[in-house]
Amino acid sequence: CASAFEPGEGLLVGSFAQGLFLVHSECLAAAGYVNARPFRVNAGPLCSYCMLPGGKMAYLSELRAGDEVLCVGRGGEVHVKTVGRVKVEQRQMVLVEVEAEDDGARFTALLQNAETVRLMSATYYDPSDAPAGNLSRDDDHFDDENYDDDEGEDEAGEGDDIAVSVSVLQPGDRVLVHRQTGARHTGLKIAEERWYEK
Repeated sequence: CASAFEPGEGLLVGSFAQGLFLVHSECLAAAGYVNARPFRVNAGPLCSYCMLPGGKMAYLSELRAGDEVLCVGRGGEVHVKTVGRVKVEQRQMVLVEVEAEDDGARFTALLQNAETVRLMSATYYDPSDAPAGNLSRDDDHFDDENYDDDEGEDEAGEGDDIAVSVSVLQPGDRVLVHRQTGARHTGLKIAEERWYEK
C-alpha cells in the first residue's frame, strides 16, 4: 500500500466470501530472514478474495495501483488504504484450513509458505476490548469464532502475540476469521437461496 501498516493491522483475504482470514502486514521483522516491509501484505493467489471499502470485494487479480482496500486491525477497527503496487510472483503455497468452534463451518486460504506471511493470532484476542467503531456483525464484523491456538513461541520473529507465521502453524492454532453471510457476484453481496462453495 502507499502508506505503512501498524502492528496488528492487515487485509481480509480468503478463498470464501463467508470467511476471510485477517492476513497481517509485513510490518514485523522476521528474525534471520528479512527486514520489515510495513507497506506490504503478502495476500495469496490471484483467485483469493480481498475486502474493499463499502462491504465490496475483489479478487486479488483485479487490484491495481490506486485502488482502495480495507485495512483492518485485530480489534475490528478499519480504515481505507490505497494500493501502491501489485506484485505477482510464482511461489510455493500452503493451504490453511480452519473450523469454527460453534458451528463447524470450514474456511480456507492459500498463502505463500514463508516465515514473513502471518495470520492474525486469536490467542490473546478479547472481542470485548475492541474499540468503538469496529466492524459490525453481518457484513463487517469479526465474529469471535476464534480457533484453538498452540501458545508456543512464533519462530519467525517478533510479534508472536499478535500474529503467527504460516510456516509454523500447527493444528489447534487460533486465528481470526471475519465471517459474513450471503453470496457474492461481481464483488457485491447478493441474496441467493441456494449456492455452495468448497
